[in-house]
Amino acid sequence: DYYTRRSNAVISHEIPYENGMETMSINGGKLYNKGFEATLSFNPVNTKNFGINLSVNASKNWNEGGETPFEATYTNFLNGISTSILKKGYPVNSFWSYDFAGLDPSNGAPIFNNMDVDNATALADPTTVLAYSGSKEPEFTGGLNLGVRYKSLTLRTSFSLLLGGHQRLPNPYRDFSYGVRIPEAYVNLTKELHKRWKEPGDENRTDIPALLANNYTMATPFSPTGGVNMITHLYQNSDALVVSSSFLRCRDLSLSWRMNPEWTKKFGLQSFLASFSMSNLFVVASDRFNGFDPELEESVMPKSYSISLSIGF
Repeated sequence: DYYTRRSNAVISHEIPYENGMETMSINGGKLYNKGFEATLSFNPVNTKNFGINLSVNASKNWNEGGETPFEATYTNFLNGISTSILKKGYPVNSFWSYDFAGLDPSNGAPIFNNMDVDNATALADPTTVLAYSGSKEPEFTGGLNLGVRYKSLTLRTSFSLLLGGHQRLPNPYRDFSYGVRIPEAYVNLTKELHKRWKEPGDENRTDIPALLANNYTMATPFSPTGGVNMITHLYQNSDALVVSSSFLRCRDLSLSWRMNPEWTKKFGLQSFLASFSMSNLFVVASDRFNGFDPELEESVMPKSYSISLSIGF
């Protein structure tokens, strides 16, 4: 199934309070979508004692925003919005980041490109400062269901695949007050902090900044005159923490055994089926997640195991 469609992006727009409400929905611009969806099922082998059945599904979507009256702020660009077009020619749910340029060899502070853009230009078009980081939505999704039967044994498994999405990893300094103050003793810190910059030369092996004791603020093109931002805030919204959220997941695996009808009659039964199943067996994703699930950030999807018996009398 291939499709091409054009639709209106409906956005929430602030209006004067005398209207009796704070916001109203308006046409936020044209959204162009095209893509395909496909499902294929077949049984390449099907004999009395052996059989294979296979089912594959896949979908891919391209979307692009047109002109929009929505006046996005730099915060909108940093966070991404799933309901608004931020910039013409980019997909919905796109996001931008501060352009990370490495660590300062003298003190381990993060350095960013485009910090010399003037305030008026930056506020008029935040993308003159920020770097495009991709879309939070996957470009391609797919699934595979496979069943193999041998006599009375049946093995079934299913996989899911998501490709093309991006997201930011959590900031290693997120538990520090203002990103610089040591947290309380009972707070568990991430092991990633062991990899932080500690001495000159470390900038060649890590992109995690040093724990800064001073000079931890920075003026940005978005700052009002005389205003500054915490450097750790810039770092947590930089492309140093952007990672591909593509993954392959084995959702379940099961093995079942059905007793031969001749045997069931000997035991006075109509049927007997024993099965063992496992879910969320494994996931293959970027090693920058450090074993955590790309769909759950700093957690893992628990594995589950079950044994069942089905007896018919």
